[in-house]
Amino acid sequence: MILILLLPIMRTTMLFFRITSGAPVFYYQDRVGKAGKLFTLYKFRTMVNNAEERLGPVWASSDDERITRIGRVFRKM
Repeated sequence: MILILLLPIMRTTMLFFRITSGAPVFYYQDRVGKAGKLFTLYKFRTMVNNAEERLGPVWASSDDERITRIGRVFRKM
């Protein structure tokens, strides 16, 4: 039920991400979960596409140039 209620907000968010960055809307990554079981994590992309290829895997800072405009707003929320 909650997913149905959030669907309009998620669709609008997806549209903003697509318009501002032009990259895929979702970022996915394989992670290790409980008991070493792998799972795929999906989340909205807040950085430019292929951000790690530029500088390598580093922690994002508040003034990181790889974060998109809408991504900056989304991270503050």
